[in-house]
Amino acid sequence: MLKWITKIRVEGDSRFISLPEDLLRETQWRIGDELVLTVADGYVELHSNRKPSLKDLMANVPEGGLPSVEELIGLSSPIKAVGREV
Repeated sequence: MLKWITKIRVEGDSRFISLPEDLLRETQWRIGDELVLTVADGYVELHSNRKPSLKDLMANVPEGGLPSVEELIGLSSPIKAVGREV
């Protein structure tokens, strides 16, 4: 688990916390991202509300592509069609 320490600051009528550059790098958060704060049992959870782009999703696909259904369920031969598949 990584840990950062920051302070609550005042600017005008607003209170804010600063996020260290290495935290932004680690989380891949960017200036302008919408963040969601959830409070439970005295703890605050903070995460990005950004939806991943297609480029972000494709970056996680293995080099040779995704496994077939047969590979995922451990079948040695392909599933045969019964004629009513859509």
